[in-house]
Amino acid sequence: MFSRILIATDGSEVSLRAAKVAIDLAKRLGIGVYAFHVAAPYEDAIFVTDIYVDQDFYSSQTIAYATRSLSDIVKLAEEAGVPCASSYRLEKRTHTAILATAEAEHCDLIVMGSHGKRGLDRLLLGSETQKVILNTPLPVMVCR
Repeated sequence: MFSRILIATDGSEVSLRAAKVAIDLAKRLGIGVYAFHVAAPYEDAIFVTDIYVDQDFYSSQTIAYATRSLSDIVKLAEEAGVPCASSYRLEKRTHTAILATAEAEHCDLIVMGSHGKRGLDRLLLGSETQKVILNTPLPVMVCR
């Protein structure tokens, strides 16, 4: 059915719940998972806030957060006996990075959380989950 699952995470509780579902499925199928985190590069992040943040500080904090988010998933996979590799990328277009990584890592299922954005936030920001679904031929499992 599937040979490898890509777990897209942003470090949120919803993403962690999705990771648990993906790891449970992988264990049942006897396959591995690949955990992946995408963060906005410094140039994009500084336009989101009126507060100036030093580039080195931003980079170190972003990498530390990505590493923590991924290590949580790796630990869950290890505890379940599921092979797990992971990586992160600083990328302007989250969905593009997720799709490229799924292809590069030979994943044939993408599991990610639905962040439940509603109203104006969803209209203005869009949903990365929706962008992934609309731009891939792979099945995408969305967890709440």
